[in-house]
Amino acid sequence: MKKQFFLIALFCAALLTVSCTEEKPYPSLISDFVCVQTDRAGSLQYLLTDEGTTYSVELSDSYTQKHDTLPTYVADSIYRVVAMYEPDAENNSCLLYDISTIYSRAPFAPGEDIVPAYDPVYLQSIRKSGNYLNIILQLFSLNGKHHLGVLDTTEEGKAGIDLTLIHKSVDDVESYRQRIYMSIPLEKCNLSSGDTIRFHANLYNEGMKTWVFVY
Repeated sequence: MKKQFFLIALFCAALLTVSCTEEKPYPSLISDFVCVQTDRAGSLQYLLTDEGTTYSVELSDSYTQKHDTLPTYVADSIYRVVAMYEPDAENNSCLLYDISTIYSRAPFAPGEDIVPAYDPVYLQSIRKSGNYLNIILQLFSLNGKHHLGVLDTTEEGKAGIDLTLIHKSVDDVESYRQRIYMSIPLEKCNLSSGDTIRFHANLYNEGMKTWVFVY
């Protein structure tokens, strides 16, 4: 049986956002890729930044109002997310305003039983942060479904690693852009300090393009 790619229904994948109004302005917030850790009850306990800072988590009123039924998470687990939060460095804590789970899976290894596809995307941004490659994509869609993933395409004997974005539109119509967040863990890629990471993606109107990072 063919291994499945990440299948995403775009109309369910939009990040929750916070609207700022003049009457109730939000404080200075950070919105970034982070990890969150749960306690024994499955509640959010810590927020871990890629810079190595750990904050204890307090849920804001905005968070609890938006999530009438608080999401349940696996106990004693770590999740890769995009979070909107206000840090309190003095108390090593943060006030969490919003959170969204994202695509975060190690690259498919060479030889895995998959059939890659390279439908074009818009790549809004890409950066290495800590032990992750963080990517923001924009896909042309009309609320359809898309397969997404990253494949290790390194040629045998080549130094460093080549990672190529997999994207396949599934019976969708190219209507308008929708934003997708991906954070690719690099810890299982057998990389050493100083190794080169080459990320490839097929872009609209540009073809295959490469970004280079140092591990």
